[in-house]
Amino acid sequence: MPHRMQTGNPLGDHDIGLFSIIYGLLGHDVPAYLQSNLFENTIADPEFWTWLAMAHALGTAYLGTEKRIMEKSNK
Repeated sequence: MPHRMQTGNPLGDHDIGLFSIIYGLLGHDVPAYLQSNLFENTIADPEFWTWLAMAHALGTAYLGTEKRIMEKSNK
């Protein structure tokens, strides 16, 4: 069953939000991990704040977060 996640924070002059639909194929731990970490991982990428590189930064954050999930699932 898919989980819906919506999170966001005002950051300085910016109101940043993230909406995701997550399929909990590995159980409820994955959606909980994403809700706690994906937003922060996304905005932590220095390239996120340059508009031309935002798509790349989002992709990098998603891939990095997915890698950490897969590492945890293999333990």
